[in-house]
Amino acid sequence: MTFAFSLQKVLELKEYDKKIADEACTQATREFEEVATSLYHLMKKKETLQEEYHQALETGTSISRLRLYETNLQSMDKLIYLGQKDTHKARLKMQTSEQRLTSRALDVKKYEKVKEKRKHDYDEKRKADDQKAMDEIAVQQFSWK
Repeated sequence: MTFAFSLQKVLELKEYDKKIADEACTQATREFEEVATSLYHLMKKKETLQEEYHQALETGTSISRLRLYETNLQSMDKLIYLGQKDTHKARLKMQTSEQRLTSRALDVKKYEKVKEKRKHDYDEKRKADDQKAMDEIAVQQFSWK
């Protein structure tokens, strides 16, 4: 007779949930990295644009050119603001998926512990039953002599 864990299907379901949560966490992390990288590039582009603007101020340039720089800087600020919002959303999504993964992993761990305990109890009972059977055989053999 072999050990059969009565909650095996539940454990398998929890493991599947954990796998799905892990994939979602990986995807959310990837999305966060993409959005954050995009924001970084926007900020670097703005920094370069600001340097060009200050250089144009120092060297002297036309007013229309300066206005163009200012317009570009303002639109860059708007893009950065939107990028920051997107990055914040992506970070929250990533953190939520990490929490969900942690929760699923704990669920799996709990069921694995229950399975371990029940297997241990089963093995102990099996050992005790075997010992009892051996004792009965020994008593029967002794009584035949």
